[in-house]
Amino acid sequence: MAPDTAARLRFHLATDLERTGDFSKTLNSARELRTIYDPYTTVTDAAGVVTRQPFAGNIIPNNRIDPTAKVMMGDIWKPNNPGLDFTGVNNFQTGYGNRFKY
Repeated sequence: MAPDTAARLRFHLATDLERTGDFSKTLNSARELRTIYDPYTTVTDAAGVVTRQPFAGNIIPNNRIDPTAKVMMGDIWKPNNPGLDFTGVNNFQTGYGNRFKY
């Protein structure tokens, strides 16, 4: 029989602001704003280059968020810590006992 071990789960979950479509404080690893683009503004030029426009203020308008997605966001865990760095990565962590019997 193997001994008891501790297991750890780490996830990156949407913050309260992100759950409402507000990504104005969401940073990438270069400490820059993680730009959220409007998919309805996608344009492909003659050379095949694709461009999109970012949402104003990096905020998705409330009327553009699917009602089912809003309900689902209410069922997903919320972060339980600020994250491991300025990006907020791994802002949900939990541990649990893991017992293996062979």
